[in-house]
Amino acid sequence: MPNPPRPGRSPGNLLMMVTRVRSASICLLAAVALSACGSGPADTGTYEGFNDALESGATCAELFEIRNEWDPKSSKVVQANEALREIGCYSSSSTRTDT
Repeated sequence: MPNPPRPGRSPGNLLMMVTRVRSASICLLAAVALSACGSGPADTGTYEGFNDALESGATCAELFEIRNEWDPKSSKVVQANEALREIGCYSSSSTRTDT
C-alpha cells in the first residue's frame, strides 16, 4: 500500500513554497539594489560633496542643510563654515554674494 502524501508536502505546496522563496529573493535583491542608490550625484556626507554643491551654485540654505547633518565637532564643519563665510552665507537665510 503506497504511503499517503504527508500534510504540507504535496507537489502543489512545494511549488507554492518555491515560488514564494523566489519572489522573496527577488524583492530582497531589489531592496538592496535600491538602497545602494544615492539621493543624487554628490555625496553630501563628505566635504567633497559639500564642495560640489557649493561649486554648482547651491543656495545658502541648501549648503547649511548639508553642513548641519555633520557632527558639530567634525573638522569638515570648520572647513564648511570658512567656505560659507567666503561666499556671504552667514546664516541659512543669507544670499550668496559670489554669484
